[in-house]
Amino acid sequence: MPTLSQMRDRLRLWLEDDGTVGLWTDAELDEALRWSLERYSRWEPAERILTAAVDAGATEIALPEDTLDVARVVAPGGQVIPRRAAAPARVVAGEELAWEQFAGALRFTQPLVAGSYTVYYAATRTFPATGDEPFPVPPAAEALILTGALVWALEFRAREEWKRGPLPPRYESRLEAARRDYQALQRDLRRRLRTRTVEVSG
Repeated sequence: MPTLSQMRDRLRLWLEDDGTVGLWTDAELDEALRWSLERYSRWEPAERILTAAVDAGATEIALPEDTLDVARVVAPGGQVIPRRAAAPARVVAGEELAWEQFAGALRFTQPLVAGSYTVYYAATRTFPATGDEPFPVPPAAEALILTGALVWALEFRAREEWKRGPLPPRYESRLEAARRDYQALQRDLRRRLRTRTVEVSG
């Protein structure tokens, strides 16, 4: 798994920026990679586990800020608490224990018993804090991340240069080619994810 610095260097190479002119700063390239990682996380988020100590009578569990979706909630005794199918039109006495995700927390239909609850959830992949940290994607996704970052960087520079005058034809054609490549890689990712879902459900 490459580090953030290595991904940044590869992106600069793709941009044909050798660093002597400095068309893109490290901060700008990091922002491009961050944008691309956030978009990738919508399709293939990080899978994480939260262990929450709950007091008796509590009716909610706070979720981490990077939570995208919750897959499963397990009670202290090991039983799986189901997701609430649909909110009833009015309060229903004796509704079974279930949960729903709302406003950064899990809300339960009944007070909880005290104990340790396990929450399996999907989260946004964490952008590396330093250049030496690994970039959090599998090798198969590196081209998608870099191509997305390439589009962001070229569009960013286009907005900056537009203030000074029209872009050269080569730049515009390079940007359009990068957009087409990124769209093709996204379609390929969605196709692979659909295939994986069919294999799991089948």
